[in-house]
Amino acid sequence: MQVDNLSLTMHQGRNLVKNLSFHLNKGDRLAIIGDEGNGKSTLIKAIYEPSLIEDYCLLEGNINRFNQRIGYLPQFLDEKYLKMTVYDFLTGTIQKRQEYEKLGDVFEQLSILNLDPKIIDNNQKMETLSGGEKIKVQLAKLLVEEYDILLLDEPSNDIDLETLIYLENFIINAPCSIIFISHDETLLKKCATRILHLRMLKKKSESNYRLENMGYEEYVLNFEKQYVNQLNKAIYERKVKKEKEEVLRKLHSKVEHQLNQAVRNPTQGRLLAKKMKVITGQEKKLEKQELTEIPLLEEAINVSFSNGNIGVHSSFRVLELNDYTLKIDNKILASNINLTIIGNQKVGFIGKNGVGKTTLLRVIKDEISSKDLKVGYLPQNYLEELDPSLTCVEYLQSNTGYDKENLTRIMNYLGALNFKSEEMLSKITYLSGGQKCKLCLVRILLENNDVLLLDEPTRNLSPLSLPQIRNLFASFNGVIIAISHDRMFLKEVMDIIYELKSDGLIEVNKESLN
Repeated sequence: MQVDNLSLTMHQGRNLVKNLSFHLNKGDRLAIIGDEGNGKSTLIKAIYEPSLIEDYCLLEGNINRFNQRIGYLPQFLDEKYLKMTVYDFLTGTIQKRQEYEKLGDVFEQLSILNLDPKIIDNNQKMETLSGGEKIKVQLAKLLVEEYDILLLDEPSNDIDLETLIYLENFIINAPCSIIFISHDETLLKKCATRILHLRMLKKKSESNYRLENMGYEEYVLNFEKQYVNQLNKAIYERKVKKEKEEVLRKLHSKVEHQLNQAVRNPTQGRLLAKKMKVITGQEKKLEKQELTEIPLLEEAINVSFSNGNIGVHSSFRVLELNDYTLKIDNKILASNINLTIIGNQKVGFIGKNGVGKTTLLRVIKDEISSKDLKVGYLPQNYLEELDPSLTCVEYLQSNTGYDKENLTRIMNYLGALNFKSEEMLSKITYLSGGQKCKLCLVRILLENNDVLLLDEPTRNLSPLSLPQIRNLFASFNGVIIAISHDRMFLKEVMDIIYELKSDGLIEVNKESLN
């Protein structure tokens, strides 16, 4: 596939991609990275089918697909597919009798992906599946086709660790070329052979990209090294310029004084005037000197939890579940759940998709909310907490207060997370998945909570931001109870990790996550 001079411009004028050109080679594993809202998903949609973006984005340039068969896994499943049964979703494109043979391959893929093929037979709707189950059904449908190119938008979102390892092996060994977006640093380190970094510079006013033929780990090291070198060069140039300006200022002042004293000596006055002209020319030249731009890390997370957060007493019993049975309606998901949390522990949950992790987190939320504790909640589905009809500022004000001082805090926090002023005042419905996650994070930061309940907190965020996200949560003084399949997040933030199974919770050794 060949992309030539591709530009993507939002209808309101913001440029996402400018003059992007690259050739996708056979066997490439091209990872697209970048800050939230920089156009990663829009670029993948444009490559797959330009009509998917035409209602909000203008495409210029050329994409030559050379009649390659292209498969696409979207970040969010379209509403029309959510209303389908799993069977109809999997068979919707089958038109010829011989294609029904592929259903056997689909069943096999569902089993490989740890998903019970029975979901096809019971008229279960796609919308009733867990987040990870939805991803698995879509993957199963994609993997039985012999595509030349696969476009995967956050394929690791919400899937369990066992399936994540299978996905990594598939991406590494698949015969097709793959372009993918992922927030999972471990997956990126293992799978990416090329990096396309979409960037927004100069306070998000200028789009830019870097395309490198190297793995993710090497790219990050090179990127950080170039950042430090450019920063040091920019600082040095400004220091030298300031020193020259000071020398010229003193000379200017001295000659100006001498000129005032030479009014009765025309010869000396002419010589001094020539000298002043030279000095003035040097000053103008120095003023016009172009300096190396001070680099900004757009993925930087420059926020912290409130100093007022002191957590709970070390002996306080935050939660106690004894032989608890986890249900949805009359369906038992897990039984014999025993869990005690005392003091400011950080507890992580893993488990297979559909086992009931999110349901358990909601049970814990109800249990803890009955105590005298302030609880912050980051759901897997951001729209559980967000009102898409509100702007970012309106939403945060509705949760934290309307006074002028709080408005300033809101704007400062959003700015620290790289929201432009127009994004702060835009409707939530227009935000990317990562920006919605950051908005929920700002609410949590402003609330001064004792307990944080987090359902996949690192999903949809830029991988370059994740080290700072981990440091942020590790520094939280209170209780954290989190569901995550982000191995680095679990290892660096959690004190203890449990796997939820149908017969209860089992403690997991961190080293086994490797």
